Amino acid sequence: MANYVLRKTAADNRENSAFTPDTIESVEKNFYVDDLLKSVCDDATGARMFREMTTLLAVRGFRLTKWISSSRKVLSQIPSQEKASPSVDLNFDALPTERTLGLQWNTKTDCFRFFVCSRQPPESTKCGVLSRLSTVFDPLRVLAPYMLPAKCLIQTLWHKNKDWHEPSDEDDQSVWEDWLEAQLDCRSSVNLKRPAVSAACPEALIQLHVFADGSKKGFGAVCYARYVFPDGTVQVSFIMARNRVAP
Repeated sequence: MANYVLRKTAADNRENSAFTPDTIESVEKNFYVDDLLKSVCDDATGARMFREMTTLLAVRGFRLTKWISSSRKVLSQIPSQEKASPSVDLNFDALPTERTLGLQWNTKTDCFRFFVCSRQPPESTKCGVLSRLSTVFDPLRVLAPYMLPAKCLIQTLWHKNKDWHEPSDEDDQSVWEDWLEAQLDCRSSVNLKRPAVSAACPEALIQLHVFADGSKKGFGAVCYARYVFPDGTVQVSFIMARNRVAP
């Protein structure tokens, strides 16, 4: 119902000159449940988006709050009580880190990084492995190479007809412990730049490069965008990946 009201609010104000088409479209396409995720090209557009979005949604009783941005100029336009972390002082060197759909977004570096659960790891049972896997939310599959061994372990436990809470064999236990140990590396080594390109340039040549491979255990693919700018500089950015265990 709430999502319907959001879309209806946008539709009813489409002809209202107080709101730009970009703001209306953002309400329709950039909400994920109750979170708005939007990327703009400059500070002025970001500040305008904040003003228009809060005004538009207030028409139907929505209070859009907990704002966060990688731009200090945009943050300076937002009242402290409306920010994700009201105690942040813009004169500080460190900007806040905000969780976004299970990821962490460092607004200072404008990078996504992954939170590694520090609680006691579950046992290497079918139930325990699935329980830990379900805590990882990685829609772009940045962690695809890291996740594949755990997926293969689940497949192995099913092939061995292990009960839900039955301890795994010694070999499977070793695989599980190695996978848990690799989580510590993900804490510090996995950082993904949020923008696909550092600066918008309509004249840039954009290519998509897709690589795929497979083995007896699994198969996967990864896609990169390659930007060639008019001055000859080249920038390559990760877009997304996918993998599956072999049937």
